[in-house]
Order: sequence, then C-alpha cells, then structure tokens
Amino acid sequence: MNDTTFLIELQNVSNKLNSYAMYLTQGRTEDARELFQATVVRAYIKRKYFTPGTRFDLWAERIMRNIFLNERLAAQRRARMENADYNYYRTDDAADALLEFRDIARIIAKLPPEFSTPLIMYAQGHKYCEIALTLGLPLSTVKNRIRAARLLLKKAFKE
Repeated sequence: MNDTTFLIELQNVSNKLNSYAMYLTQGRTEDARELFQATVVRAYIKRKYFTPGTRFDLWAERIMRNIFLNERLAAQRRARMENADYNYYRTDDAADALLEFRDIARIIAKLPPEFSTPLIMYAQGHKYCEIALTLGLPLSTVKNRIRAARLLLKKAFKE
C-alpha cells in the first residue's frame, strides 16, 4: 500500500478508530488520543502487511486492540514488580548473603552453557534483543532459555 492510499484509508476510518480508542480507554480522552496516535504510527510502519481487498478498518482496529492489550499487560507487570515484597529476599547478615551468592554461582556454573550464558547476560542488564543478536539466536529462543534457566535455579535452590 502506498502512502497516498494509506492516508486516504486512514482518513476514512479515523472517526471509527477514535471511537474505538475511547471505548477501550473507558472514555479517558488523553489515553484515547495516545492510543490513536500509536495505532496510526504502527499501521503506517506495518502498511506493507495489509492485504488489499480486505477491510482496512478491521485491520487498523486489530492493531489498536493489540497495542492496548500490550500496554495493559505491561502496566500490570510493572505494578506487580513495584508491589513485590523485596524484604523476603533481603538478609541482614552479610555472611548469609555471601553464602547465598556462592550457592547461586555454583548452581549457574552447573547449568549447560546454552542456559547459563543468556541468564548471565540478562542478569548483567542486557535486553533480550541484545542477547539474541550477540548469541545469534532467535528472540523466542533466548526468552525460553532464560525462563528455563530460572526454573532450573529455582528447582536446585529447593533441593
């Protein structure tokens, strides 16, 4: 889809998209405006994936819905992280903390490199996409390996 056609289609469905944004955001005007703008940007970027002959309004609404749900899930994750009880993991005794660290390091050393390497890079602050590029792996593989490494750590710590 070329730029002119995209803009014409977008102009035709803009009222419908604004209404849908207001519905999703439960009438919060500023949030609806931001959602609409994010949808326009994402639709413009992904316009080559639009299939001619299908309904542009439904395609754009799906993009809007996905953006809304992704943002909502991210907000829920942030809230869970903020509400986590970090005191449970805190130890006042430095010797106990050092022993726990050594235990974790020993367990990580026993993990196969395909699990330990992404986990260590993630713990160092690298993002998933950076790890994937560095290791030459698909993003989903990196996420799965980090998750598996965490589960192995958790299991080993219980033993």
